[in-house]
Amino acid sequence: MQKFRKKIQKPIICTISALLSPLIINTNLTAKEISHAEYCDISPADNIIIKRPQADDQVKFIDDINWFARPVWNPQNDYIVTYASHNQNYLYNLSQGTRAAIPDRSDAVATPDGRFITVPSHYTKDNSVNFYDTATLLKALETGEDARNTKPLFEHRHKEVFNTFYQSIGVLPSDSADDNDTINYRMMFSGTLPPTPPGFLIADYKVDVKNGKTNFTPSPVLQLCPEIIDDMATPFISKDGRYIIAHDNSDIEQNATLKLFEITNVDYQKQTTNCKMLIDFGFQAGKADFSYDNSKITFHLSSNDYVTRFISGGLNEPNITDVVVVNLNQDKSGAIKSVDNISRLTTSTEHGKGKYFPAFFPDGNLFYIGNNQSKSNPHFPVGDVKDRRFELFVVDPDKSSYGANVFQNKKLLNSANTIGRLWRKVCSPGDNLISPGNNPLPNSKMAWHFTGLSKQQCKNLLNNEWTGNSSTKRRLLKACNSK
Repeated sequence: MQKFRKKIQKPIICTISALLSPLIINTNLTAKEISHAEYCDISPADNIIIKRPQADDQVKFIDDINWFARPVWNPQNDYIVTYASHNQNYLYNLSQGTRAAIPDRSDAVATPDGRFITVPSHYTKDNSVNFYDTATLLKALETGEDARNTKPLFEHRHKEVFNTFYQSIGVLPSDSADDNDTINYRMMFSGTLPPTPPGFLIADYKVDVKNGKTNFTPSPVLQLCPEIIDDMATPFISKDGRYIIAHDNSDIEQNATLKLFEITNVDYQKQTTNCKMLIDFGFQAGKADFSYDNSKITFHLSSNDYVTRFISGGLNEPNITDVVVVNLNQDKSGAIKSVDNISRLTTSTEHGKGKYFPAFFPDGNLFYIGNNQSKSNPHFPVGDVKDRRFELFVVDPDKSSYGANVFQNKKLLNSANTIGRLWRKVCSPGDNLISPGNNPLPNSKMAWHFTGLSKQQCKNLLNNEWTGNSSTKRRLLKACNSK
């Protein structure tokens, strides 16, 4: 895989200083009021590199997104994603603001090396898993052509992949360092429907490129990681096909949590697989994506449902989703060992709105979808689809504030929950959308507000707003210093 150069794009949004400038100009506001505004608005605006669509773009607005969108490696190093709208797949160049239709209805996912764009059988005409030549589709994007009738290079037809969806893909190590003509991909399907076997499945694809011809040899289809219970169609595989991350309920002594596993055995002759748990993150989440170097994972969480794993056409009330990034510790060989630190990158406060389905670009920057109008309310319909608007973001996750994973430390979690409750009381007072009177939030979720605060925001919040015991305040300030 070629190295992806980090691109510096001109941000299409104002910085946090610009957002606060009207407050600073207003001399009637005290320093405390300015500080209050700063720690209540805890989504960093200066980390945004690109936001699309813009008013002068080829695509003026997006009123529907089916499920998710995924980054595509490309030789121009542009920020390009696949997504589906109104049951039609598209390539969207976020760097240029251009779009082209590509084949099939949804779930177009590129291989990590960018050679192919795949679509699972649930969304293809003949229930085959399709592989398309990315270069052909990128050419259509560049020239403005409609590529929806492009023929696949390979169609995998088999009863055990007849109705699959939500795939993720890894590039396996080559059998020989000198063999540049053979590539081995591992595709994992997070979800299946009958008659396909239940559970999440894998298939390996050996791809030989010789004399201008590309040949695909699929392996038998296996159920992966029988050790994982109640995966809720959330698993994702790493870009090297070595790890998976999934919602797991296999420990009878605790609630289900997000866990990271290493694939230790895939035996096609015996039709068996085995996985070993490496990390229990201590909280519930799903649909987590690995960075290309396995140094980070990202996922969205929800104030109403931790996992919120199926989102299509926007969020339903009362869901509020936000993006989290976790840095991982690795040894010298790159093997994942433990959690380093964690950050909540966005903080949304209105029902039916939020940021979700984040995924990494090859350069380490992050993509996510922004949903700015509720899809539906439990008691009444919310607007027409034509009035909905979605935004696609590219952000620099390194500009966010990171701290210890409080969910793996009971003492720190207690402090984080207290600070989170204080933040909610101060920044969302009264009987409104995220306050207890209208949407009670379990105490365990209050810690997520803490993870979005920088060290200084956390300390300012306590110094300005804490009215309780001074010894407790000292303990809480110590938690702030863990960031």
